[in-house]
Amino acid sequence: MSYCFNVEKTTADLIKWVKDYFDTTASPDTKAVIGISGGKDSSVAAAVCVKA
Repeated sequence: MSYCFNVEKTTADLIKWVKDYFDTTASPDTKAVIGISGGKDSSVAAAVCVKA
């Protein structure tokens, strides 16, 4: 079985999820705070939050 990971769709889905989460749970003044270690996972999390 072959599996193809669609990076563009997954990225768009993550950005939409972050936007939707803040739209439904936060006030206009709410800010996001994430810890940055410099690793791949925190770098990706930061990039997704910036785009959202």
